[in-house]
Amino acid sequence: MKEIQTSRGKVAIVDDDKFEYLSQFKWYCTKFGYIQTTQIVDGKKTNLWMHRMVANTPPGMKTDHINGDKQLNTIENLRTCTTAENMRNRSMQKNNTSGYKGVFWSIRGKKWRAQITVNKKAIHLGLFDDPKEAYEAYKLAADAYFGDFVQQEAAMNERKIKIVFRTYGNREYREERVLAEIPKPGDEVQFEDGEVFRVSGRTFVTDTLGETICDIYLDKPESIHA
Repeated sequence: MKEIQTSRGKVAIVDDDKFEYLSQFKWYCTKFGYIQTTQIVDGKKTNLWMHRMVANTPPGMKTDHINGDKQLNTIENLRTCTTAENMRNRSMQKNNTSGYKGVFWSIRGKKWRAQITVNKKAIHLGLFDDPKEAYEAYKLAADAYFGDFVQQEAAMNERKIKIVFRTYGNREYREERVLAEIPKPGDEVQFEDGEVFRVSGRTFVTDTLGETICDIYLDKPESIHA
């Protein structure tokens, strides 16, 4: 995988074989997190979306980001779907206070309510004392209604990537993290010895066995508070 710089200080992650083609365009990150470019098509200014270009999405269909990361535009993280399927994979609503998708506090019932939306209709799944129990009810319902669609999302979120943290003096720290938790440029990381570093850059590479590895480059500790 490789990175393409966009606006807002964001980067898009794409497959190696798509990098050269996509790099010829100037990309922007919208306020909703999608990556787009503006080109002249048939004499008219047209917005083109990176995820749709990568997936070669047919007219009338949507392209869904399996793990919800709109900057991760690899074939593995994209799938063609209907509008209804795309809506099922929405991230947690901003007004959600439970920390769990499909779980909300019921003011009337004074408990946590589990709810799922199917074909634009909200289905009540019960009231629970513990939000974790409510979320388990939501997951069971999601699996029953949506099947493989939800399973693909879970598998993508749980995928682990090997990371090599590279610091000054050729020191290295190695670990594994799920894709969504890999630090981005500007993030701070702390290791077991207490040292704190800031991420200055990162590169995704593929080794000889076809496994993806993320090299993360770190600034010296004293440069953080300089």
